[in-house]
Amino acid sequence: MVFNSWTYAFFFAAALLVYHICPRKLKWMSLLAASCIFYMAWNPVLMLLLIFVALVNFLCAMAENHKKPALVIALALSFGVLAAFKYLNFLLSGVLGLFGETAEFDIILPMGISFYTFQSVGYTIDVYRGVMEPQKNFFKFLLFITFFPQLVAGPIERAENITPQLFSGEKLSLDNFMDGGAYMILGYFKKVAVADRIAIAVNAVYKAPANFGGLALITAAALFSFQIYCDFSGYSDIAVGCAKCFGIDLSQNFRQPFLSKSLKEFWRRWHISLSSWFKDYVYFPLGGGRVSKPRRAFNTLLTFLLSGLWHGASVMFLAWGFLHGACQAVLEFSPKILAGKKCWLWDFLRVCATFSFVTFAFIFFRAGTFDVAFTFISRLFVDVNEWMKIDYIFKTLEGFGMGAVEFLTGVGCVTALIVTDLIGGETSFFDKTRGAARFLACAALAVITISTGVFYDAQGFIYFQF
Repeated sequence: MVFNSWTYAFFFAAALLVYHICPRKLKWMSLLAASCIFYMAWNPVLMLLLIFVALVNFLCAMAENHKKPALVIALALSFGVLAAFKYLNFLLSGVLGLFGETAEFDIILPMGISFYTFQSVGYTIDVYRGVMEPQKNFFKFLLFITFFPQLVAGPIERAENITPQLFSGEKLSLDNFMDGGAYMILGYFKKVAVADRIAIAVNAVYKAPANFGGLALITAAALFSFQIYCDFSGYSDIAVGCAKCFGIDLSQNFRQPFLSKSLKEFWRRWHISLSSWFKDYVYFPLGGGRVSKPRRAFNTLLTFLLSGLWHGASVMFLAWGFLHGACQAVLEFSPKILAGKKCWLWDFLRVCATFSFVTFAFIFFRAGTFDVAFTFISRLFVDVNEWMKIDYIFKTLEGFGMGAVEFLTGVGCVTALIVTDLIGGETSFFDKTRGAARFLACAALAVITISTGVFYDAQGFIYFQF
């Protein structure tokens, strides 16, 4: 049941109606029922696995007299389940490959397992640290883990932020509907009008990069950065909007990351809930920045390698994480040239450099294999002398599998998104526009989405596979 489907639209409307007609004390139960139905619509049996992970962390967090052993058990069982379903084939193929053998189990990857595992473990660690008191009601804890807008692809919430809201029994509010609706419209615009449109060109190029010249490859690489951003942040915006209709404020997962002037800033703006999770539960326990520069560089590299591995059992994700970690580790030793200089041109160049590196690293994220990635990279500057010729440009557009009008429509939507990001700065565009201005903006985005969105070949959200 994906957000960009009529099935979800009817489900969401029904869940919202039931929630708002329920007595205040029962509202959280209606949310729990809706969340369980939402997950079981995909695979009812694997709901048992989610309940197991939730139960393990619930019981271990309750063990007040044996906190450390309980924490170890929670971590071992939670990450053990995650490893069995997500990494067993990867580990098995690596070990057997040393002996020239191959083997593979037919394992279904439970939807959202990385997200709900991290959210459960984060709660247990917070209780162990004394950040919050353990939840005494298992079903209330289960709602914290399964709240359907953010269950499958985040944001990864902290219990201290969302738990009080889940049980407050928020009353029907026109302001909540207006705010939630605005976020949902923005999210659907990003997903349907931008991500799914430019995915046509991206998929065509990555399918056979050897058949394309440098202009097509560079364009596809840049477009994939916008595709994955619009796909994932679009999901997050829809999730925030859906939750807001219930009177619940989820964490913002993105803050205009492509306006970042450095990699550090990028990771403060990109997939914020996951970045902060790794920072709080991996990087800081390793010593964070309170250690020597070599150790700090090692901590950074290890954290990003684990972040890459979190995305999936693939050496390509590890390579992507390594590139980010290695670059930041190197920057730890580099002199801070013009660090404090204030100049719009210098800031613009830093934004361009950061975006270029992020885009280059995404080649490994998207390629699937090293052969595809290296073929892609080796041809980035092929036919440079032809790039400005009209015939060459039209031939490149034909290779994308879409007409010039379709391509320009996608580029136009990306441009509109950039404009809204520039207006919003580090906050959401809709947090800065209110009243008639926001209504007109929402209306414009809705019209653009309906008239230019890709509905004939609806794409699932990229991060559902993680």
